[in-house]
Amino acid sequence: MRYLIPAAIAVAVTLVVIIVAWRLRAPEKPFTGESHIKLCMPLPAPFEIDPQQLARAYQQQWQRSLVCLERLEQGEKQPAIHTYFVSDGKCSLLLSASRDALPDLLINIALATGGQLDARQQGALKHSRGYLLIDQVIGSPIAPERAAFATRVALALLRQSKAVGCVNVSAQHYRPHARLANWLKLKRLASSDLATFLTSVEIDAKDHLLVTHGMEQFALPDMEITITDPNAFSYYQGILTIVTSRCIDHHETLKKGLVIHPLDGDAAFKIIPAPRVQEFQFGEFGAIALQKQ
Repeated sequence: MRYLIPAAIAVAVTLVVIIVAWRLRAPEKPFTGESHIKLCMPLPAPFEIDPQQLARAYQQQWQRSLVCLERLEQGEKQPAIHTYFVSDGKCSLLLSASRDALPDLLINIALATGGQLDARQQGALKHSRGYLLIDQVIGSPIAPERAAFATRVALALLRQSKAVGCVNVSAQHYRPHARLANWLKLKRLASSDLATFLTSVEIDAKDHLLVTHGMEQFALPDMEITITDPNAFSYYQGILTIVTSRCIDHHETLKKGLVIHPLDGDAAFKIIPAPRVQEFQFGEFGAIALQKQ
């Protein structure tokens, strides 16, 4: 226990520094940053965040220290949205708890990308009683570290709050709570976990493409791969997962013209510029394509 106390103090001091720096910013222009991470969790009932309980739950699940402090505005007794600064000493984020219904834009994303949602699941989205929002992730200059921190906090909140699912605004994707069971059991995050939780893969049946969305959360370009054999869909999906996971793990952008072998002894793939497909909107870092040789 004596070792945990200094660690907690260090995290608290770091958070205080972050809060001071935050307040020195121009208050009329909120921080936008470059993390591109925005995770929204609709709630079936209002949920009050208890900072100490969140810190304990985070510690229990991830074996890491966390500090959560509510941001109070002077003269505001009952704010419509409660906001919290959350930090592990290396990264920090802004957590908001709102009693408002989920915005229509996010409802539309959830209904379009959540798969076959039944009437109860659709109703929970359309008639939510509030939502939690993770935003403004700052701290470490290494984007995958910021992404991992945001994911850990999101999974801890999903376990605590009984949220009906999670909308990833950057990936333009929704996962209902029923499909989060494997992630909620995690005790550590691998690059493949981050790739599958924070990104989505869209299928373009017309052009036989698999295209990722959300790689900008790792400061990386999106990726696409052409399916040359329709009977080998799982193979190409696996190749895409392997390559995206390795890029996240090494925080590396593959250079155009590079030839790689995602699987030892298997086919080679060349990195080429991704052709612009009107139906897809690539992230801020553009996109690259894997061309089988």
